[in-house]
Amino acid sequence: MKSWAGEMVVDSPLHVGVSSCLLGQRTRYDGRHKLDTVVSQTLGRFIQYVPVCPEVECGLPTRRPPMQLVGDRVSPRIVTMSGGIDHTDRLLDWAALRLKEIEEENLDGFIFKSLSPSCGIAQIPVGDSGRVSTGHKAGAGIFAGLFMARFPLIPVEEDRRLADPDLRENFIQRIFIMRRWRQLLAGDRERSDLAEFNRCHEMQLFAHSSNHLRLMRELVNEATVSQIEALYTRYQRLLLGAVRRKATIDGHTQVLLRIVRRLQMALMPDEKQEFQDIVADYANGTLPLIVPITLLRQSAARAGVDYLERQTYLHPDALELRMRNHA
Repeated sequence: MKSWAGEMVVDSPLHVGVSSCLLGQRTRYDGRHKLDTVVSQTLGRFIQYVPVCPEVECGLPTRRPPMQLVGDRVSPRIVTMSGGIDHTDRLLDWAALRLKEIEEENLDGFIFKSLSPSCGIAQIPVGDSGRVSTGHKAGAGIFAGLFMARFPLIPVEEDRRLADPDLRENFIQRIFIMRRWRQLLAGDRERSDLAEFNRCHEMQLFAHSSNHLRLMRELVNEATVSQIEALYTRYQRLLLGAVRRKATIDGHTQVLLRIVRRLQMALMPDEKQEFQDIVADYANGTLPLIVPITLLRQSAARAGVDYLERQTYLHPDALELRMRNHA
């Protein structure tokens, strides 16, 4: 039976889509770029980017009137702020072709430019009759919305949120969890494989949402072979709900203490207290997460606790570990 801990799920590097302006390309409406060093350098060391600029690629000039969303929040129109020239159909026609090309790229994630009427993933103002009203309803940019609807299993994030180290680490984790999930879907869908996937990810999922994990356990335990397609569909819905929640300090702390309890039969009393103190230091912000994880991984290896040896929480993919340590 396959174990998911510590494995590179594919040999190829990460392929991540990105709004072109974040890499320094001068594709903005004012002829400028929005070079983001976190995207281009911090994460860029580990990623092969696939740059995309919806507005330029659909045929609009680099210097162009700024645009905004108007109309319905779910299916808005994109028009120029001055004159109200509607470029929606042009953008939609281009997107239909570009999304087919992107499907061939096998992307692991996408980083969108925030606040963009074409690329923002949330909280983009949508006005009425060509005017954006204060406090008006908000939605996703035209292209970002189409992308997320077509590729729900590909993690997405915005540049401004990636400046937060916790959100950046969360994005990295989501990339690798969903990469493993897509690999599972590509094989024969067996209940036993799903049960092993869930078991190997339990600690990691607990850090995101203990409630989702409880429902996932119940789902896998109660399912029968005849329900396999419905089982995978329902599990995927719960998995997406779990990983979209940010893993919190409290969630990590609870996971670390659970690991200590799993190890208690192999620990001397002073060792157990030392681990509890290390976890407490992480919880109050004086130690980074990698310290207790590394020490507990080493202790679990010495103790030979099979359950812990199979946990992706303690044994992430090699590339994921490098990214979380250096990004």
